[in-house]
Amino acid sequence: MVAKCNDDAYSNEEVARRRDEVVKRMLATPPTPHKPLKNKQKRHREDGAPRRKAKQSKEGR
Repeated sequence: MVAKCNDDAYSNEEVARRRDEVVKRMLATPPTPHKPLKNKQKRHREDGAPRRKAKQSKEGR
């Protein structure tokens, strides 16, 4: 089965080349440690979701 020619699609060789470049780049990049918290408090809720401000309704103004 011959693949359709599409300008947006990459050939199998191009996919393999790009994948290998990404893996090499990831392995060559040193890890960066997280900055310690200033107040020693958690920034997010227990479930990991960030805090959000409650929106005021237009009726309550």
